[in-house]
Amino acid sequence: MCGLKTAPNRIFTHLTEYLRTIASSYILLKKNAREKIIFMNNLRHKLEYKKIPLRDGTA
Repeated sequence: MCGLKTAPNRIFTHLTEYLRTIASSYILLKKNAREKIIFMNNLRHKLEYKKIPLRDGTA
């Protein structure tokens, strides 16, 4: 029963690590959102140029 006191600590550290990874990935997504939008627009124009229909039905 000596591991009972350290269990909440371990859970808390796992939670903080999880939240930290989520926050860092969110920041990366926000930072790369503009580049991603530009990339997707370029890809869409290339696909439309080759007359390949896109799955979302916009082409």
